[in-house]
Amino acid sequence: MSQNIIKENTNKINRIGRRLAFPCIILVLILLGCTSDDSYFSSYDNSCVTPDGLKIGIIVRDPSRILLDAKTGKIIKREKSKEEGEGRIGSPGHILCSDNNEVLAIYPKAIVNLVNGSKIRRSGGKPIGKIGEDKLLSYSGGEMERYASGSKAPGAPIRPSDYYKGEPLELYLENLSQQNNKNKPTSFPLTKFEGVKKDAFYYWILPIRLLEKGELLVIAGRLPEEYNEKGNFEIQPDPWGFFKINPENNEVVPFGKTKMGDSEINLFVPPKRSATSDGKIIALSSAVYTDDTIAVFEMENDKEIFRKKFFEGEEVVDILLDEKGERIAVTIKYSLERKQDSIQYSIRIYDIQTGKELKEFAAGDSPSLVSFKKNELIFNNYPAEILKINTSTGENIWKTDYFKVR
Repeated sequence: MSQNIIKENTNKINRIGRRLAFPCIILVLILLGCTSDDSYFSSYDNSCVTPDGLKIGIIVRDPSRILLDAKTGKIIKREKSKEEGEGRIGSPGHILCSDNNEVLAIYPKAIVNLVNGSKIRRSGGKPIGKIGEDKLLSYSGGEMERYASGSKAPGAPIRPSDYYKGEPLELYLENLSQQNNKNKPTSFPLTKFEGVKKDAFYYWILPIRLLEKGELLVIAGRLPEEYNEKGNFEIQPDPWGFFKINPENNEVVPFGKTKMGDSEINLFVPPKRSATSDGKIIALSSAVYTDDTIAVFEMENDKEIFRKKFFEGEEVVDILLDEKGERIAVTIKYSLERKQDSIQYSIRIYDIQTGKELKEFAAGDSPSLVSFKKNELIFNNYPAEILKINTSTGENIWKTDYFKVR
């Protein structure tokens, strides 16, 4: 089915393009600093669906917050973010759906409940999830920050460590029943993560999701790649692993055995990540310098149960497991020609046990996956369209343009 999407001659051109593009990617990382704005989930953090499947929360960059009916796609409430601390254009905040079906718009200094309209003050950090009724877990760090490097001799190898370094993960546990929280974050350096290289200078410690029992599931490990001016690079097999952090007592424990990176699944770039609520099934999308391989791990037996490498002209944009961890939705970006306007997107559904592709359907621009339950998938299309589709038939259940509906 999907093999017909990419032509063989396009693949040859893409190989050349990738070799030329890689030095440019390194340059961009150097100029911008190698920080990631991905949410802790696989999909972007501007949408969420409540556990009961009845409401959808969205934050858009104008900036405003929106509450939708998940059954019909109709807008229930739309509000502009006007107060100080409630977000700004281009940096609108985050959305979080809690276990008790709240829809919370979370800003650096305030939280707004879209369901009942209540507001409280807060401290900083990107939200991960609520623990119990009144505690919010947030994070910062764990990513790569640029730093001033010394001068290099002409022709000397260019390495990631010459330009940026890893940062400890910092967790904030706020009590939302107390106004004006001033909690100091707890720092988790790489030395707390057993089995990975503790003296690593460049590394990632990335949240995946908050699990049912209040533990934070993370992935941690060293950046494995070294690059030189001739355009040659080599993956150095480096250990990485999954870990659980208890935010109440700050205990860090390995979740499964230490894994060894390879040329397809590694931590050269922050992998896209998805996990079931119990953490028994975890999915990653990672590659050397473009996300074109996905792997799924079954943690009860601690083994990889699914791997899919895509064509060289295809790039994985997003991944999302269904609620039981039996299927995975994958957003693919591809181009039939080497033209910017020929870029297209599709969503494919795979059966994890058999490895078979179950369905493929066209998607709009830059789709991000929001929710995958039973045979219903909710996703965003850039810039302002949200859809629910039937994954068995590929037909729309509803579609809403939340810029046109005011």
